[in-house]
Amino acid sequence: MQSLYPIYFIGFISALLLFIAFIVITRLFIRERFSFALYLMAMTFFPLLWVVLSMFGKASNSSDLEILAIVIMVPMGFFFVMLFDSLTRETVDPIKMSYVSIMAGIFFLSSILQLSHSSFDLFTQYGRDIIFFVRYISWNLYSAPLGILWIYYTLKIYQITPSKQKNYAAISFLGAVLVGIINPILVITQIGYTIGLHMLAFSTGVFLSAIAWAKEPKLAYVLPFKALRLAVVETKGGLPLFTHIWNDEGIFKDTSMFTSIIQAVTIFIDETMERGSINEIHLEEAMIIVMQDANYDIASILVTSKVSQILRRSLEKFTREFLKVYDNYLEHSYDLEKFKSAKRLVKKHFRFIPEYSI
Repeated sequence: MQSLYPIYFIGFISALLLFIAFIVITRLFIRERFSFALYLMAMTFFPLLWVVLSMFGKASNSSDLEILAIVIMVPMGFFFVMLFDSLTRETVDPIKMSYVSIMAGIFFLSSILQLSHSSFDLFTQYGRDIIFFVRYISWNLYSAPLGILWIYYTLKIYQITPSKQKNYAAISFLGAVLVGIINPILVITQIGYTIGLHMLAFSTGVFLSAIAWAKEPKLAYVLPFKALRLAVVETKGGLPLFTHIWNDEGIFKDTSMFTSIIQAVTIFIDETMERGSINEIHLEEAMIIVMQDANYDIASILVTSKVSQILRRSLEKFTREFLKVYDNYLEHSYDLEKFKSAKRLVKKHFRFIPEYSI
């Protein structure tokens, strides 16, 4: 029985890491409602089930439990695709999802055949070997690209993330390396496989990535867009009441250029844009999202590299609260000093946007 202690110990540590990660990510989702947190919840929950079943499978020498444990990991791939597609695009890539679905279907079917002992009577030893081979290949074709994508996206995030978030981006990348490189090496070489070292490497990798993203949710919004500036303007005269800068790159690095563009936009707002709704203006180097209230000659203007649904929602919430908070200062002449405190509204409604050094 003493030989089982390493299995129980490594299994317990692995399960504990995943359980902590699951709790931390769940709390983040409940508090902030970030979509990426929902996907990460699934990416910690299914590995947790895998670890528990694998531990019991190894301890009881049950190959069926170990097969079932890996089958339970299949849904993680779908959430993985949804997570990393959410980092770069508005919708899920149908090509990646189709590929994952096909590989998962082949793996699931071959696993069912391998688990069904009665089906063994229908196959010769050669047939059973083919089932095992198909299951082995389909799982590797299913999991290997996901691990590579995990490393690719986290490395890309690390490369372009602001210096304030570099440490957490590095932790996230280290987690991806453990999952996408160290874990497969341990499985292929069988180093510590019988006691579950690969399980510990995988769980530690998921734990590090989940904790990094929970501590710094801005990592999830480095790739999909780059918010540049936010301005609240009086539309009749084009007077900027409040301005916030996240990044001053590109054509908006010149403040006078930004002011000229804002004034040009405000000239046409009343005549060409529908009040009370979100409107978009496409420029060669950026996108401008405009939210004009139906009852005020005030518009919020957000300049970004790409338009995103979360940016639209945040701009709308920011505009509504801005008008509510500063309603008394919008009736007469504008005292710009009064609007400087709107920075707290930016932190509240755009808290997910990375702020680059200016």
